Amino acid sequence: MASRRPRKSEPAIQSEYSDEESQPLSTERSAEEMMKMGQDVVNKGKKRREDKRKAIEDDHEKRVKEAKGKIDALFAVRNGRVTKYQKNLWTRLETLNAKRENLEQLILASTLSLEQHTLNIANELQAMFDGRMEDIQGENADESA
Repeated sequence: MASRRPRKSEPAIQSEYSDEESQPLSTERSAEEMMKMGQDVVNKGKKRREDKRKAIEDDHEKRVKEAKGKIDALFAVRNGRVTKYQKNLWTRLETLNAKRENLEQLILASTLSLEQHTLNIANELQAMFDGRMEDIQGENADESA
């Protein structure tokens, strides 16, 4: 809180009698002067109050701007980190996807190779079976004849 400023000495209220004339002052003149002095005091008080209020408002606006700046900076830093993290995740995902595709191709190639070997073995077994059947039928025909 700001320290109080000492009040400037107010002109002393003139006494009812003037030193020079030793006569009573006109009450109208002294009332006008009193009103003027009172109005000056009120105006000075209003001005001080207005100045203090303005200083408080300016300080508040300054603090709001500083807080907004800090929040914006924090938000920008956070957005930067999130973007970097997302890029890293996408890179990792792309790498893992490439590995998956490679494994799928290897599995497919192995499956096709296994299918081909199975068909070859099945054909060989069928040929062997057919040959054996012919041998058995040939032996049976020789025995019957």
